[in-house]
Amino acid sequence: MITKQQLKRLRKQDEKVLTVVIDLYMPLVKAIAYKILQPIGRTDSMDECINDVFLTVWQNASKFEGEPADFKK
Repeated sequence: MITKQQLKRLRKQDEKVLTVVIDLYMPLVKAIAYKILQPIGRTDSMDECINDVFLTVWQNASKFEGEPADFKK
């Protein structure tokens, strides 16, 4: 789980923390992408989908106002 300090740094767009976020949440994001894309035969789009998720996290981190425990949601 991401810490409060890491969340603060992510909001300030600290690239080192983005790497931590990717390491922490990649398995979850990959599983969700697979679960959604596999039934429609689009597993070839998984990497693009995963990249889009983390790009969106990066671009919108400053807007997140919840607790670290809520970040995963």
